[in-house]
Amino acid sequence: MSGPDRLRFPRRLVIRLLEDATGEPAANIAMTLTLHARRKNDYHFAPSLSDSTGTINIDRDWVTSSIEETRNFFLMDYASTLEDCLPFVHLKVMSGEEIKRAIDAAQVYKAAKERLGVMLTVADLQNASNRAYELQEIRLSLEEPDVKIFEVPITLRLRSTAD
Repeated sequence: MSGPDRLRFPRRLVIRLLEDATGEPAANIAMTLTLHARRKNDYHFAPSLSDSTGTINIDRDWVTSSIEETRNFFLMDYASTLEDCLPFVHLKVMSGEEIKRAIDAAQVYKAAKERLGVMLTVADLQNASNRAYELQEIRLSLEEPDVKIFEVPITLRLRSTAD
């Protein structure tokens, strides 16, 4: 089902993380991607860490298969398909507590985790550089049809030493 009020996820969502003060890439940052479902629960996914260029690539095929696997694994909890989701998503730099919960969940669901929208390993999460930056969340509107690549620059502010 598609229409003017439907999520139109691009073929590839490219997130570019940069340090506020220097403009340098922010590597090893763990983020979450939230898709807002019309029915039942929202989807919360964890793509790979940002690479040495501060880039995270999220392919529509990965999101679609992660939704289907999540719906099949948790039959009573999820109902919406990608096209059923609202036309915006949230991207969030994970907090220390969220990283801890993700490590616990990765250990419980280790056999199925990548299929359930989690590309991060326990080692990735333990090595994430998130502690160095202030938390940040952004909302993206994704309702343009047939977008191949959608690039999103996100500037991260270093935490003060008092934090």
